[in-house]
Amino acid sequence: MTKPTIHLRSLSATLLVLLFAGHPVLADDTEVLIGAGGSAWAKPNVLFIMDTSGSMSTVDDAAVDDRSRLAIVQNVFSGLMNNTNYQGMNVALMRFDSGGHGGFFATPMQELNSTTSDSNTATSNAFTAGGNTPLSETLYEAARFYGGLSVDFGDSSNPSTNHADVFTGGNYDSPITSECQANYVILLTDGQPTSDNEANNSIRTDFLGGTSCNGNCLDEVADYLHTSDQSTGAGGVTGTQTVETYTIGFTTNLALLQDTATKGGGQYVMADERQAPQELIGNLLQTAAMSDFTRSVELAWLDLSPFFLAAAFMLTVLGPVLVRFFFGNV
Repeated sequence: MTKPTIHLRSLSATLLVLLFAGHPVLADDTEVLIGAGGSAWAKPNVLFIMDTSGSMSTVDDAAVDDRSRLAIVQNVFSGLMNNTNYQGMNVALMRFDSGGHGGFFATPMQELNSTTSDSNTATSNAFTAGGNTPLSETLYEAARFYGGLSVDFGDSSNPSTNHADVFTGGNYDSPITSECQANYVILLTDGQPTSDNEANNSIRTDFLGGTSCNGNCLDEVADYLHTSDQSTGAGGVTGTQTVETYTIGFTTNLALLQDTATKGGGQYVMADERQAPQELIGNLLQTAAMSDFTRSVELAWLDLSPFFLAAAFMLTVLGPVLVRFFFGNV
């Protein structure tokens, strides 16, 4: 029989991989392009959305592990925050409203270091389970954050409201600051959405051009994040800035989470014992980290291509002249 605790422990390996996304794991190979120490590296933004619904208080098999689902996920998150390999990237944490009305930012998007790792962990560990599962409403709020749009659910949530460092006035402060920056959402959940339709009208008008969602709006919001420019306002970043959404499910295999990851340009992982941690690392590292390396190389080529074109011109036009000057007629 598959043990639920094995499902959840596999989650740790999965999240470790996702945190590689955009991290300079290939620093030795790319140093010539981005500078020693990664001085030109645009820190990736990684937004965790943690399910705090009532079902997260469930203890699946006390004989194996007497902790609740939420406690296990909190432990996984703590381990990630305190792993020095991932310091330097930007990390934020959202949770569900306890009444099931969207979600809010419990921590701001900030560089992960020894200080913020402790505060992120303390914030996560203070979460308690209760309420419904507003998946699409919370991802909708995350999209408003990445796009620098007005705050919706986040300023009226319970048991708290948005952290003060994620907004100015009534608008979110988008964390997107560079065209070579990678942006991610990692959604961790254990169940089907419930009480999750309050944002449907806003999603239709703000994100979908008036088109209604086909069922729950979670996958449509992920598609919007992945295919539409999220930095279009005043002072927006050059180019098309998008966000990839990864979904991690446990205890239940949900088609909605698969659709969301597919449309969001990410990957869905059902954490279970059938897929070894090494396999999870291999699969997700190739799809996430390598995409960022490719992006860095492409942007470096754009920066350096005028030099190479000029060098080619010099060799073609002036080469024969320089040869005659130094060596004479041969």
